[in-house]
Amino acid sequence: MDWPQQMNDALNYIEDHLSINLEAKKIAEQACCSEYNFQRLFSFITGLSLAYYIRKRIMSEATKDLLIKNMSVLDVSLKYGYDSSSSFARAFKQIEGINPNDAIKEGKELSSFSPLSFQIQMKGSNDMKFRIEKDDAFTLHGIAQDFTNKNGENFVQIPNMWAKAGTDGELEKLTKTTKDTGVFGVCYAFSNDCTAFRYMIAVKGQSKDYEEIKIKPQTYAKFSCLGVKDLQDTTKKIFAEWLPDSGYVHADSPELEFYPPRANDDGKWPCEVWIPIVKRK
Repeated sequence: MDWPQQMNDALNYIEDHLSINLEAKKIAEQACCSEYNFQRLFSFITGLSLAYYIRKRIMSEATKDLLIKNMSVLDVSLKYGYDSSSSFARAFKQIEGINPNDAIKEGKELSSFSPLSFQIQMKGSNDMKFRIEKDDAFTLHGIAQDFTNKNGENFVQIPNMWAKAGTDGELEKLTKTTKDTGVFGVCYAFSNDCTAFRYMIAVKGQSKDYEEIKIKPQTYAKFSCLGVKDLQDTTKKIFAEWLPDSGYVHADSPELEFYPPRANDDGKWPCEVWIPIVKRK
C-alpha cells in the first residue's frame, strides 16, 4: 500500500468518527505510523495541526446539521462529543466567529471546510540527492527564536532571521566563537501538535554566552541543496514525497540544516538538510 492511500485511510477514519474525542494515536494507526510522525507529516504538508483540522471539520459539518437538518444545538453538541451545548457554542464561536444560534439566521456569512485528500502529482524530474550517515553526539550553541509552520510562515520568517543576523553583526560574532567551519540551522523543541518549534542559527561547541543544544548520536538522511529556495523546496519534498515512501520514519531528534563557509564557483551556496531517521518497524 502506498503512502497517499495510507494518509487517505487516516482522513477517512476522521470522517467516519468525527468527534472531539478522536485520538491522534488511532488516526495515525490508519496511516501505519506513530502518532508523532503522523502529526509531524500532517502539519508540515497542510500547515494545520491535526487537532485544528478536526475542529474545523466538526464545525463545518455542524453548520450543515444546524442549517439543513434543523438539528438543535444540544443535539449537534452531543453528536460531536461535547458534554454540553455551552461548551460546543464556545468552540463553534472560536472557529466560526459567531454563536451557533446566530449561524442559522438568514444573511449570516458562514464558512465551509471540505475534507482533505492526498494525491501525488507528477511534475517531471524529481531527483533528490541524499546519503545516509550516522553522526556522533555534539553540542551546538547559537541564536534562537520561536516559529510556527502554520500557513508556511516559517519559510518567510526564518530567512528574515538569517538576514537580520547577517546585517547586525550577530552571525559574524557567533562564528568567531568556534574553530569549526560551517553554520547550522536547527529545528527543535516541537510542540505536541508539531506546528510550533524553536529554530537556532548555531555553530559547534559550547558557549556560556549563547543558548546551547545537545545533539545525541543519530542517523540522518542528508540531502544536498543549492541555495535557500532549493533547501525549502527540498524540505517540502522530503516530507511530502521521500519520507513517507522511504522505509524510514522521522526520529525524535532535531532537524538540521548545514551551511559550509563559502559559496561555490558559480555563486550558489551548497547546503544540506539533515533529517533524523530510524527504520520503519
